[in-house]
Amino acid sequence: MRGSLRVLVSGSAAALVGLGALTGCSGGDTPAQESGTTTSSTSPAGEATASASPSAAGAVELPADSRWVTATESGLRFAVPDDWTSIDAEKVLAGESNPTVDQMLKAMGVTQEQFAQGLKGMDLMVIGPVDGNFAPNVNVLPNVLSELPPAAKLASELSSVGATPGTPSDETTPLGPAILVPYSLTNGQLDIKGRSIVVGGPNGFVTISVSHVDETAADAVADTLLSTLSAA
Repeated sequence: MRGSLRVLVSGSAAALVGLGALTGCSGGDTPAQESGTTTSSTSPAGEATASASPSAAGAVELPADSRWVTATESGLRFAVPDDWTSIDAEKVLAGESNPTVDQMLKAMGVTQEQFAQGLKGMDLMVIGPVDGNFAPNVNVLPNVLSELPPAAKLASELSSVGATPGTPSDETTPLGPAILVPYSLTNGQLDIKGRSIVVGGPNGFVTISVSHVDETAADAVADTLLSTLSAA
């Protein structure tokens, strides 16, 4: 296996961007903006609607109360809750204000600079409505692995940076095999319930992190992601 595992922690923004990124994250310095493919219409934000062509995702169908998001650089598409918002990382990195981001950062006590630092190298980030002092989120980060590592290896790395991993598992997605490690992370007053996923995509391996404050909700987001993960 080429490449080694290292968990990415983005300072005080670690709880927001999640844990579980693999070393050698590459693919450009500027994260790609979300995009989507449709047969008849595309929403203003660029995400695919329920009319999205199945040819982009094989036989994968859009679940109820969900919408498609696309990690353009990685060539991946998956479903998230329909009230979640895609972050334009390029604009955040440029310092532009965004009401959704501003609300999230205020709730969490994270500066825009800290948040922007965590976005570097990221292909996609999607956030849900603020829940107390946290905004649940999913992010996609390319890595340089050439084959899927053992799930226990990822669990060990999560543990080494202070997270408490759960039972690692081997998963099956429409794209093929993946590994998943549930974990918890205490960050100040936050008790984050995370799900770290590594999978091979059309353009190489990626790490996908799900971060939430609710265990059941974290599982639901991860389950939907895994069952709809497909080539864009």
